Formats: sequence, C-alpha cells, structure tokens
Amino acid sequence: MQLIDDRYLAAQGHTPEYLAFMTGTVPGMIEETIKRLKAIPFDRDSLYVAHSGGRSSTLIMELLGEASIGCPVVFNIEPGVTAPELTKTLTQYYYSAPAAADAKEMGLITCISGLRMDRHPGKTLDVRGVQWPIEQMPMYLELGEHGQQYVYPLFDWSTLQVELALKHFHIPFMVQ
Repeated sequence: MQLIDDRYLAAQGHTPEYLAFMTGTVPGMIEETIKRLKAIPFDRDSLYVAHSGGRSSTLIMELLGEASIGCPVVFNIEPGVTAPELTKTLTQYYYSAPAAADAKEMGLITCISGLRMDRHPGKTLDVRGVQWPIEQMPMYLELGEHGQQYVYPLFDWSTLQVELALKHFHIPFMVQ
C-alpha cells in the first residue's frame, strides 16, 4: 500500500509535464462537479452515497461537503471486487453504516455513485430492459417503475484525475 503523493504519481509512468497539465485541469473539474451536485434534479431527502471505500467514493464525499450537501452513506461492498483489507477497514470504522441493499427501506432512492467510464469501458447497463452503453449514460438517471434514481457525478473523470483531486484536498488515501 502506498499513499497518493508525487512519488506514487511519478511511478505510474506519467511525465512531469503530463502530471502538471492534468493537475491544472483538476480545479476546473472540481468546480464543474460541485455545480453538477448542486443541480441534482431529485429530492434531496432521498439522496445517499453508495460508498465502496474506494477513491471515487471518498472524493464524492469531499465534493458533497464542498457543495454543502449532506446525505447518508451506505456500504456498497461487492464480495470479490472490494479488496478484503478495505472491507475490514470499512466495517471496523463504519460498522454502523447500513448496507446499500437497505437504502430503499430507509426511504433513500437516489444513489450517488462513483461509477466512471474509464473503469468500465465497453460495459452496458440494463435500464428497464434497455441496454445502455456506459459511454452514453446520462449524469442523472431516473429508472421510473420503482422510483430508483442514480447520479454519476464523476462519470467523466479518470483515475488519475480522481487521485489528483484527493491530493488537491490533502486527503490521505492508500492505493495498492
């Protein structure tokens, strides 16, 4: 495990010039994403964050704070996907957080997700029987029948941009 810092970023094979350029894009992306969060077209009382413990979920929590939007956090731990040591840390420190499966029973129907295109290229999502290529998913998605809604504020962010934003906010985050 290593902290996201200049040494980690340089070790990823990025040139100093590219890192400088990408670092320069982050404040604008942060500002745009905060605007997106403030413009969520759904009832604020129905919002929740599906937190996996990963970089994107952690950044979403920070951006929600910057946007002055408070909402509950629920676990979104996927067996076989979420790293075992991360699952242990999440359950150790946030043991009282409900599971994502319990959100609807709590009246929470609008999921703020860290889904990003670069993590799932070519993936399709089934939305009421229609297959949507992930690249064409809208930022705000209302599924209708059961009232479930989704918000993807980091949809167009890359892993590097998420890491640079965590660094920008001085959020210590360990990566493998």
